[in-house]
Amino acid sequence: MHDFTKLTDSFWDNEYKNNRAWHDTVAPAMPWFGTALKYKAASRILDIGCGCGRNSLYLGKMGFSVTGVDVNSTGLQQAGELVKLHNLANVSFVRGSAAHIPFRNDFFDGIVCLFTLNILSGEQRKQAILEMQRVLNKEGKLCLAEYVNEDLSEEGVTALLEHFTILGSWYNEVPLLAGSSPPLKTLCIIAELRKDRTSGD
Repeated sequence: MHDFTKLTDSFWDNEYKNNRAWHDTVAPAMPWFGTALKYKAASRILDIGCGCGRNSLYLGKMGFSVTGVDVNSTGLQQAGELVKLHNLANVSFVRGSAAHIPFRNDFFDGIVCLFTLNILSGEQRKQAILEMQRVLNKEGKLCLAEYVNEDLSEEGVTALLEHFTILGSWYNEVPLLAGSSPPLKTLCIIAELRKDRTSGD
């Protein structure tokens, strides 16, 4: 079993500084997610757990207005440098956690959250989903990808999404860390807020 909750900030510092795959590749699900968001005419996208910004830049190049949020300062610094390098004025980054997203209610048309729930504790996961519900507008789409293991099963993921309607889901194989092997089973989901959701949910 891989216990992702034990990965420390210094671990991610080292990964972002020394593993070029975090800069040079995008997550395998991103072309699917980007296409789905384009089809739904989303414009303002939140990338939760953006790291050094690889997926944010991919979406930015598709024309979205993207905000990446992460708790790791090394990743955010490198993300800012990549934005300048690629001259993408429509991509920005802020420091913050998935459990406390620093934006107002209904602010985003789409949310991308890749492999972030895996590194949170059980209560933090619940809080993160509540925050996603809060900042996603009623027509918005959630694009989620998580490693499936003993700690976070498919049933566990779908239970967290009780206030969402799942529009589509599939499995693929993704390396444990960028550029590493062997790949692990990954659940990818596209969802929207339930139509009977109220502001009190």
